[in-house]
Amino acid sequence: MAVKNTPSLIAFETQVKKTTSKANQKEIELLTNTLNMYINGFNSIGSFTYNQDNEKETAWLLLVTRSFHSMRSALQLMLMGYYGQAISVLRTVTENFFICHDCIANPKAIEAILHNKYRIPDSNQKLSFRQMASRTGNMKIYEQDYAHQSAVTHPSALSLGIIRDPKTNTINVSPRYDKILFLDCCEMVFRNALMMNEFMARLLEKLSSKTKATSWAEKAKQTIEEASDWLKRMREEFGNITSLKQEEKNHGN
Repeated sequence: MAVKNTPSLIAFETQVKKTTSKANQKEIELLTNTLNMYINGFNSIGSFTYNQDNEKETAWLLLVTRSFHSMRSALQLMLMGYYGQAISVLRTVTENFFICHDCIANPKAIEAILHNKYRIPDSNQKLSFRQMASRTGNMKIYEQDYAHQSAVTHPSALSLGIIRDPKTNTINVSPRYDKILFLDCCEMVFRNALMMNEFMARLLEKLSSKTKATSWAEKAKQTIEEASDWLKRMREEFGNITSLKQEEKNHGN
């Protein structure tokens, strides 16, 4: 096994970004529209006065904002070929989704987010992500999406295989474009964005005017439909969670 020569990391990143942009114009446009959907939502909320009556919404707003930042960061990593790192960042969005759902009926989740009274995750306080997913009816997402993201995030044959080229038996220190891995990241961005969209809609319902909430929903409808259609096409072509499923089987993950 050898390490590929890396004369200029910036040059490699620039080339990967050009290749990615040329090969995935439609995906990148839809990813951008998806992020803009969130920006429009934040602009529609504007400002509000925090009090004990809107602590749940405040927790949601913090988690949705953090998720937006994660999706934006993941997009930059995806474009430059850092797929494993993008997936690791996107895993935090799935975690935020579990917490958002748990905030609906579990005061401990809100107290953990706003008052640092508890730690997340903490199985002793029934605040592990598995416990939250089970409690809120999201075990399928935990067992599929989150398990896949975790398998790539943790050091394993699967995650380390992303930086290894089996054809040449070399380790890629510099990034490279990989269509399947890029599509896998796209799938996770869209799935996470659609999941967290539920809480953007809830925020607008509670913290914004009915007119602004309706206007945002109408503008977001096309993007949501396009992202849903894209996911459907990927499932038809690759199955659920586009990349690495075969690799997961090969490595026993």
